[in-house]
Amino acid sequence: MVKKFRLFAILVLCFAMIAGIVACNGNGDEEVPTPEPTPAAQNGEEEVEIEPDPPPLNDPDPDREVIVVDYFTYIAGTHGGAELHQALVDRFNAMWDGVYRLDIIHVPQDDYDEFIKQMALIGELPTLVDHMHDVDWQLDFIAANNMSYDLGPWLNENPQIRELMLPESLDFVTRNGRVAFLPAFITNPVGLFYNSVVWEPSRPIRDMSWDEFLTELGDNDIAFMTGENAWGTQLMLTAAIAYSPGGVEWLRSYAQGDRVVDYNVAPFIEGVRKLQNLLQNNAAASTLGATFAEAANSFYHNEAVIINNGPWMFPSFGPTGADNWGPDFDGSTVVKDLYPGNIALSNNFRIGLYWLNADADDDQIEAALAFLEFFLSPEEVEGHILQAGGLPHTFTMSDAFRARMADDPLLMGYMDALAGGPTIVPRLDEVTFASIAQPDMPNLLPALLLGEITPEEFAEQLTILAQEIERAGG
Repeated sequence: MVKKFRLFAILVLCFAMIAGIVACNGNGDEEVPTPEPTPAAQNGEEEVEIEPDPPPLNDPDPDREVIVVDYFTYIAGTHGGAELHQALVDRFNAMWDGVYRLDIIHVPQDDYDEFIKQMALIGELPTLVDHMHDVDWQLDFIAANNMSYDLGPWLNENPQIRELMLPESLDFVTRNGRVAFLPAFITNPVGLFYNSVVWEPSRPIRDMSWDEFLTELGDNDIAFMTGENAWGTQLMLTAAIAYSPGGVEWLRSYAQGDRVVDYNVAPFIEGVRKLQNLLQNNAAASTLGATFAEAANSFYHNEAVIINNGPWMFPSFGPTGADNWGPDFDGSTVVKDLYPGNIALSNNFRIGLYWLNADADDDQIEAALAFLEFFLSPEEVEGHILQAGGLPHTFTMSDAFRARMADDPLLMGYMDALAGGPTIVPRLDEVTFASIAQPDMPNLLPALLLGEITPEEFAEQLTILAQEIERAGG
């Protein structure tokens, strides 16, 4: 009875949310108000701005109506990439003026995955689905039931796009002989940022041992968080696991989709021990309960010298992010580096940024494919790299691109770090069950910080939770 009531309540809330979005966005121009950025809003690849705006490709057919795609996305409102994302959509709309148009309809980040899941249950999936974070659901429900449009024929018709795709990602998203999701086309390994004015290590952090890193850090603080999905804290935990004996192999063993069900292993426990030491000695004052926005605020106000995040945070340290800075903060002094032991976090066995609804009308599919082709054009790919760096699988960079990249010290530092051949491992949240990544693990972090549980007890409690999920069918 309780389970039935909970399902009923979820569906009622879902319909209420859908109704609210339609009411507030019926004309496709207004946005639903949204809270401050969440960590998940900071943990994916983001579409970015390039210039100049391209002219329209074709004169529109006056006898044909414009094909309008309602584009439900969380990269809007106060999301860190909202301005650049809107610019991307504006460029597409300008190129196809009178032919296709994407209308952004904002769904808050915390609601997005659940919104898409409920729309799938009632047979109302949008044409174009933005990046989701529940990989298991997408594979086990959408791909397993052929609910996403097969992108295989489209990729075969566009070999220049197919060649962009990471081979591991293309293999990962190919299910039932169909390319169920857009593969990833670039690797953006995650590391850390530090403020070189407040704290300047004697050499690159990636070249240090873990103990050397602790010595150099001294009593300076890190912008940790335990709220939301504890994104930044889980990144540091991943690096700590990878640095521990056997940690690289343990993390990589789950790269292709298996989920951790036993945390009672030496690399994980040793990684938690390293994290607990940092939490108890180097956590910013705001750490307990902090959201990503609050953790970032401590960094912007020089209350912490390090923040963990991916290169998509680059714009936060440029002119567009200056409104968030404290009075003594200067984004130009921020340095991007990798973790001790030359460790970076990424996983090429992953779903890319988009997928399409297999049941969408033909004209909707036509417009959505035109957007994907635009998004993956050479100019847009170059723009993406200029904003967030990364390693494309195969891509010839223009001379103009190289010249622009040389003008950005933050980007150049990151690209130089990647050129050093780091050890790359999947993030912890990529190898755990979704409910372990959020909320179960974050809920245990305050007790770890306060010394109320040991690393062994932390591992044991997660193991109990993971095995319950496994018994329930994942």
